[in-house]
Amino acid sequence: MNRYRAEASRDFWNAVAAVPPDSVESIAESLLSTGAHPVFDTLTARLRRVDDRLLLTLGAAATLRPHLVISAGGDRRAFPVVFALVEAAPPAVREAFEVLALRPRHPQPETLALAAGEAEVHADQVTWTARQHEADPRIVDLMLYVPGWNPREHPDRGANADLATVCFALLDHAVGEYAAETQIAGIDFEARDAAPDEAEPFRSLPPYLDQITDA
Repeated sequence: MNRYRAEASRDFWNAVAAVPPDSVESIAESLLSTGAHPVFDTLTARLRRVDDRLLLTLGAAATLRPHLVISAGGDRRAFPVVFALVEAAPPAVREAFEVLALRPRHPQPETLALAAGEAEVHADQVTWTARQHEADPRIVDLMLYVPGWNPREHPDRGANADLATVCFALLDHAVGEYAAETQIAGIDFEARDAAPDEAEPFRSLPPYLDQITDA
């Protein structure tokens, strides 16, 4: 970590240390309702001084400590910056917050339901097939079978574009940011009723990626 980035990192963690953990729930509620909060805006500004690709998530977790997630914003080239920043988190911050590098997996991906524009997708209605790369079997191209997908329309327009946006977010939540960026090379879509017999339920995708990683 260069000198400028090290100073920016210290400034960021100093700003985090000044946040009372019991205020995180109200901050999260404000972000949900208005999209902004002065404390979160300050933290985000400090984080962007470290690297403008990084993103921050604050939330009141079910555990004793609220969580703080540093994301690479879907850019795997920023992973080393994320790891270095999280490693530099001081003990006082780690005692107050659960500090995580990259967005984690959702513990129950089949319960996810997300919306964008006019589209809403429930994960338990999505199925998938995968094709492993010959050069590296840990990497796959996915085909997602999605309710409402119209194969006669352009994938980047109208309802299809909204459905694709939702499905990308579902994948990120389900498999976690690391696997989404390092194991999934390509994603295509088809209508749900076009799914072949071998298509798997969405909940089985995270363990499948683990299996081919460990093979």
